Amino acid sequence: MSGKRRRLTAERTLQIVLQHLSGKEPLCTQAEQVRLQPGVIHNCVNQVLTQVEQVFERTPESGQSRRTKEQRQIEQLKTKLVNKNKVIAELMEANVLATREPGDL
Repeated sequence: MSGKRRRLTAERTLQIVLQHLSGKEPLCTQAEQVRLQPGVIHNCVNQVLTQVEQVFERTPESGQSRRTKEQRQIEQLKTKLVNKNKVIAELMEANVLATREPGDL
């Protein structure tokens, strides 16, 4: 046994996994062709299958959803500001009416 471990690139690993998932040839044959243990290929396939759902999830980090989240937040803040301005206007009007002396216009 050689003392050096083989390192596969991500592209090569993906090729091997896709070839395995296509099911055209048995895992043993494929393992012999790429000179890997079948367990190594099996582990790569399991890793891909457990992480594949992340590809289809919409996360807040994705650009599109981040923009829509920011737009939604901006709209909420604008609505909140309009409501506060209405309250301030009502309070100012009530204050002016309360501080007026009878007979002032």
